[in-house]
Order: sequence, then C-alpha cells, then structure tokens
Amino acid sequence: MKNHYYLLFTICYLLFAGSANAQPGNLDSDFDADGKLTTTFGTGIETAYATAVQTDGKIIAAGYCSPPLDEDFAMARYNTDGTLDATFGTIGKATTNFTAGSDRAYSILIQPDGKIIMAGTVINSDYDFAMARYNSDGSLDLTFSVDGKVSTDFSGANNQCYTAALQADGKIILAGQTNNPSSNDFALIRYNADGTLDNSFGTNGKVSTSFGNDMTSATINALAVQADGKIVAAGEFRDGSSSLFALARYTADGNLDNTFSVDGKITTNAGDNFSQAYSLALQPDGKILAAGYAQVGGTNYFAVLRYKTDGTLDTGFDGDGITTTVAAVFRGVAYSVLLQPDGKIIGAGFSFNNSSEDFALVRFNTNGALDNTFGTGGTAVTAFTSSIDIAYATALTPDLKIVVAGTMFNGTDYDFAVARYLSGLNLGTLEFSANTSALIYPNPLNETTVLSFELVTNEVLKISIYDMQGRKIKTISENQFYAAGKHELSIDAGSLAGGQYLLVLENGKGKTVIRLQK
Repeated sequence: MKNHYYLLFTICYLLFAGSANAQPGNLDSDFDADGKLTTTFGTGIETAYATAVQTDGKIIAAGYCSPPLDEDFAMARYNTDGTLDATFGTIGKATTNFTAGSDRAYSILIQPDGKIIMAGTVINSDYDFAMARYNSDGSLDLTFSVDGKVSTDFSGANNQCYTAALQADGKIILAGQTNNPSSNDFALIRYNADGTLDNSFGTNGKVSTSFGNDMTSATINALAVQADGKIVAAGEFRDGSSSLFALARYTADGNLDNTFSVDGKITTNAGDNFSQAYSLALQPDGKILAAGYAQVGGTNYFAVLRYKTDGTLDTGFDGDGITTTVAAVFRGVAYSVLLQPDGKIIGAGFSFNNSSEDFALVRFNTNGALDNTFGTGGTAVTAFTSSIDIAYATALTPDLKIVVAGTMFNGTDYDFAVARYLSGLNLGTLEFSANTSALIYPNPLNETTVLSFELVTNEVLKISIYDMQGRKIKTISENQFYAAGKHELSIDAGSLAGGQYLLVLENGKGKTVIRLQK
C-alpha cells in the first residue's frame, strides 16, 4: 500500500525561540558535556585542518600527528555525543604514513558510499600532492591505487596540496600550489575514482595557472565544484608588496572559464593591500562566497567577499561585496566559511585578544551585516586554554548544529580540538499561506520517485533539489502555475549520486523543505 512508503519530512529552517542556553552561538552541552573536546595521538604536535560530518551525524576531524620520527596523516571520528568512535581505526583514530618526512592532510571528503578521502602534502625528495582513501571503518581502501595511497609530483619541484573536492561523477580534484623556476602558480590535479590520473583534465590530469610575472606567488587554499561541473578555486596572489584574494574558475575539462571575469581569474584587494582567501562556499543562486582576512590599519580582521556568477563583486553584499569585522573590532582570521540553509554565513577561525588566540565564529546576515542574534554582537569566542586555540574548519550536522575543528596548545605541544555550537536553526514545520502539504515516496529514492502535494488555492511554485552544500542539483519546475488541488510529479532521481539532498518547494511567501536520501 502506498501509504506504507509515505515519509513526511515537511521541514524548513526556523529560528529557534527558547531559553538562554539555546542562544545561537552557544556551545552545545550535549557534546562532551561542555561543547568542546581535545584528542591526542601521542606526545607530538597534532592539528586538525579539516572536518566533515557523516549522514549518521558522526564527526571526523583530519590533519596530522607527529610520532617520534616524522609527521603522518591523522584523523579521529567522534560519536554524536563527542566520545571517540571505537568502531573506527584504533579506538577512534587512524593514521597513515607516506614517507619518512612530513605528511600533512589539509582536506577531508566523504564519498556517497561512506568511504573517506584525506588529501594533503607529503615530502618525498621534494613536496608532492597526496591522498589516501579509507573504508568507513578507518582502514585503508586497498581497491584505491593498490595500497589505498596516491602521491603525485606536479612539476619536479616543490608542490603543495591544501584542498580537495569531490565531483558528482566520483572524480577527485586536489589543488594547491606548484613551484615554477620564477614563480608559484595555482595547481590542480584531477584523479579518476580509482586514484589514477584523469587525462581528460588539463595536460595529463594537471592544470597550472599563473596570476603574475616573475617573482610572484599564487596559491589555492579552497576549492568548490558548481552544479554545472565548473570548478572554482580561491586563495592568494602575492607580488612582494601586497597580497590579494585570488579566484579562478575552470571548465570541467580544466580550461579557464572566460565567462568569469573575462579571462577566468580575478584578484581583489579586500583591505590595505594585504588579504587572503582561505575558504569557499557556493550559494544556491550561483554566487560565490570567499572568506579569509583583510588587513586594515595594520590589523587583520575576518573578511567575507561575495562575487556574482560572472566574477564581479556583489554590491548587494555590504554595499561593495566585501564585509569585515572592523566595525566590531574583532581581530583575527577566518580559515573556514559555512553557508547555513537559511542563507546566513558563518566564518570560523581565531581571534586575538592581545594575550591569547581563541576559537572564533562570526555570523553574517545574507546582506553582509553582522547577525546580532548570534553569540555576542554576531561573534562567539571559545578558549580551550589561555594560550593558542585556532579553528581551521567547520561543518553542519544533520540536526543543524555547527562543528568546528582545529588545534589547541596544551602547554607542551598541540592537540586536535573540536567544538560544537548551537546554530539557532531547527527542523520544524512551515507551511505556505495556502496550507500546502508535501510528501515524497519512496524515500530513499529510486527511479520512480513521486512528489505529491495538495494546494488549497492556485499557486506559482519553484521546485528544486539541492545538495547538502546548498548547490542546486536539479530544477523540477521554475515558477510554474499549479491549480488548487492535488498534484503528483514524477522525479527522475536516477542521475543523483548516493547521499542526502533537500527538495525545496517555494511560492514567494514561504517554503517547504523535504530531506531526501538516495
């Protein structure tokens, strides 16, 4: 019977109205009792540069640890309550050695099948791009490049990978910097799903992009893949006298996209000649958010820039496309940017208070103004110690809480540090003014998925599917007229990769969001 398959997820994102301890920006006391935890792998330096959340809510923090002789890829997985997941690796931790030198992971990806990729830089005779793929239990995936590990020399010189992205077709992109004789350039490598180089991308799987002439430096710190397959990279361009936000957009085959700022690349001075992008997020409307820092008056501040799809700054964002925390006198650097489902923007990194560095979050409204409903005046600061605590990455849990990962100084060395915050978002119910109800079946999806909804009055609806990063994956109807009454639409879900999605119905007055599983 059809009703057996009806799973009603008529949800949207509402501001949570509750007690003081539910204030957006507060630490989540359901996570390790006080909202924060630390993890050590031994007696050396350990830093988490990346984090990701599984569909079951478990949290992975990834970076590197320092055993007695060298540095290795390292990750830890936590249960939803903050305890280490004993089913993962060795008592919740997994490490991987590539070389006898330094192996540092800067990025983590979770595939739709639950396998995990860590990517970063290793030292062979020089610096190389590297990644490893793991099964969901933390063991190396031996179907990936024979031993689960891949390292690639980009150009015979020092090459460093700082970020990675997963395409819908399973291909993997690593990006960072390549060293040419006279300059450093943007560098990207694309691999097939089995870890072999994808020769359909650039030249033998590799792409480099110069932003200047001799003695200049350009580095990719962040990477994102648009729904249309185009690739956006962001980082820094430095010419000796200044450093600027630098962005480039590539077509799916690795060529610069000349519909983006004429030649496919752009630099932006976000401060007094010193600024840098460390993170990227793509809005559902195609606009691009880049976050990092801008130096103003000799002081670094959180900075978020928003670009239109053509690469020009969006003047609807804080007037000129650039927003900083100068007005809040909030000093520091945003190493990560997170786009909430309601369009608000989280920047995460560290703040400096003249004596210590602390985890710091800043939330901006969709127009670039500080969101005063978050923390204190739009900011939330967390001290693990009285010394150095730096957040490098952030992610959103399935129940819409904010996870932040980084490092803290314990008095002797550094450990992984993870905190979880309340976002003020809640899974609730918001119905159209026309009392629209909607459901989809079956869910998890198959090729014959049906969307059913009933309207009390005539409506013009926009119906779309988004991935959990807020990117529009599929348009079902664009401002289409639907008469009052019941409607059933067939949805072709065959092209969707496994994972979670959001189906959104909106009529200009409200929206209904249904969580989908493929």
